[in-house]
Amino acid sequence: MKYNYRNLLEVYAKVVYTHKTHEKAVERLENRIRVLKILQIVLLSLTSVGVLSTITDILKPFIDNNIIILTSLNVLVLLTAFTATGLSIYDLSSSDKEDVLKHKTTAIKLLFLREKYIALLSDYRDKLINNQELVNRRDTLNEKINGVYSEAPQTHHKDFVAARKALKINEEFTFNEGEVEKFLPVYMRDNYKDA
Repeated sequence: MKYNYRNLLEVYAKVVYTHKTHEKAVERLENRIRVLKILQIVLLSLTSVGVLSTITDILKPFIDNNIIILTSLNVLVLLTAFTATGLSIYDLSSSDKEDVLKHKTTAIKLLFLREKYIALLSDYRDKLINNQELVNRRDTLNEKINGVYSEAPQTHHKDFVAARKALKINEEFTFNEGEVEKFLPVYMRDNYKDA
């Protein structure tokens, strides 16, 4: 039975990593959306309000004799307008927002299943369930996890690298000794002295 338990631990670890990977995918996509939105706002502001055209008009008397600089400035205005338009088109046709929602949904489902695995591991170690019950519940959880994986969006290698760093180096999924106890009411803490 120790192999079933070890297998369960391994699956649990994979669920933890996959959950964190989807969280990192959400962060990556939200950052990309934010950067593109800021860039889009800046470029649209420069072109729609006519800031670049006004700067070109102001500089025209000083550079009127230099056709290369004048042409370069006009090309810059044109490129900025095209870039702003391109970003607007990308924003309308991009699936980034939908991908963020899919990754969030997957992460939430994995979080729920991760907690189910913790409960199953705890029940088995505390001898609250027998070997057959462990196998039955494991198989049920494996079916659920496979369903989540089959519907999950693809993640990027960068997401996995960020998840590994978050879990191993930053220890985002761990608690220090006594840290969890602080969340409990005083009477439920291990060091509480009942009068």
